[in-house]
Amino acid sequence: MIAENNANCAAVGEYYASENAGNIVFITLGTGIGGGIIIDGITIFNESEKGNLEASRIINEWIGEIGIGLTNMVNIFQPDEIIIGGAVRAQGDVIMEPVRKYVYENEYTAPDKNIKKVRIAASRLGGDAGIIGAALLWKNKTSK
Repeated sequence: MIAENNANCAAVGEYYASENAGNIVFITLGTGIGGGIIIDGITIFNESEKGNLEASRIINEWIGEIGIGLTNMVNIFQPDEIIIGGAVRAQGDVIMEPVRKYVYENEYTAPDKNIKKVRIAASRLGGDAGIIGAALLWKNKTSK
């Protein structure tokens, strides 16, 4: 059995369907946002796991960009928790730990030491989060 996330599969399909593909980034926009990156015909996450240093460099750069975006969200909204879902969630601590580290090192904190840091967690519901949320919204709307 082979398991791969939908964005990487779509990126591979588009790569082979393109007449001019060199390096591509495929973005899925729908119930969420996802993406697959192909550099010189290889998917980045798979190559990084195999020890490819260039793939690892690209992922680390991407983690920094995600960290900037999440840090901005924390600084603006000061949430108790940021939950990360989608295909990135499947990468586990390989992605989550460096993202947490980046946000914790760059978020604004008040002088009050009792303020807790934002919790950054992988989705507890995984791919079912959207359908569960939709069912709960429907239930709340119809029970009034």
